[in-house]
Amino acid sequence: MPDFIKAVGEIMTVEVHTLTTEKMVSEAAKTMSEHRITAIPVLKDDKLVGIITETDIIKRVVVRGLDPATTKIGDVMSSNVITAPSETTVPAAAKLMEEKRIKKLPIVDDGRLKGIVTNTDLVKSMRYTLIEMKAAEPDLLESPSEYDLKPGLTYLVEEPKPYESFKMFVDKVKHGMVGLCITRSKPEWVRQMYGLEKTNILWLTELKLPRGSVYPMLGDGDLQSMYLEEMYIVVKKFLSAGGSVILIDGLNYLITVNDFKRTLHLIDYIGDEVAKSDSILIVSSNPQTLSRQELALLEDEVDATLKPGEDRP
Repeated sequence: MPDFIKAVGEIMTVEVHTLTTEKMVSEAAKTMSEHRITAIPVLKDDKLVGIITETDIIKRVVVRGLDPATTKIGDVMSSNVITAPSETTVPAAAKLMEEKRIKKLPIVDDGRLKGIVTNTDLVKSMRYTLIEMKAAEPDLLESPSEYDLKPGLTYLVEEPKPYESFKMFVDKVKHGMVGLCITRSKPEWVRQMYGLEKTNILWLTELKLPRGSVYPMLGDGDLQSMYLEEMYIVVKKFLSAGGSVILIDGLNYLITVNDFKRTLHLIDYIGDEVAKSDSILIVSSNPQTLSRQELALLEDEVDATLKPGEDRP
């Protein structure tokens, strides 16, 4: 698992209220009321054997006319509990909960309850990861493409400001490729400056934006790893259609917010996805902000390094 993708063990709630199979339903109802929860994991010999929910109490106790004070939890609980190990990735857990239509996912290692993940936990960890895929730009250019960029490759553009990299990206978008721009610049400015009416743009910002924004921010609050995890998920989804072009012009910012090693791993993984989908990745970086060793490592991860002023690809 990429080290920038969180596991549920990192986001789960570890202080979980539990009860045993021999306890009475009345105690479960009292615990739910006191702690404002709707489900309680049930243990036997310190191992998870079931879960009792408000719905279980209503349908299996109240409706049947049973006495909560004398009915054991083990007799009315849901025993077929869907669980996941702590190393399960957050995206995988979200998919499992959606498929099984559950709101709470107990996290179990070797039969023992380690914590529980709720929909709220997932929302906090995976904010703003969905983007609407957009079509190619209208009014495409009929002239030949100015840049001969090869599908499946990652290009590093070493420049103080992302001027050349934007020209490369716009050139490909204007010649029919569907683009995704991940930028530190305000999206409205990018659209106006380069005439990008339909291109997908994600804004790397710490500002709190409305959830319905066209350009969701990648992270809010706990920025460490949030940018990288969400960016990888967004990019992987975007590349599923294949034949696309991606520009990342906020690499130095991502390094500052996270760290160099984790950001380098992100570029490596995205590069692999780009290669598989016959797409193009353009990464802009200011070499003056990196050490010689960091710059050398970054150059090793890409397929081609370009410097403005040299011969164009």
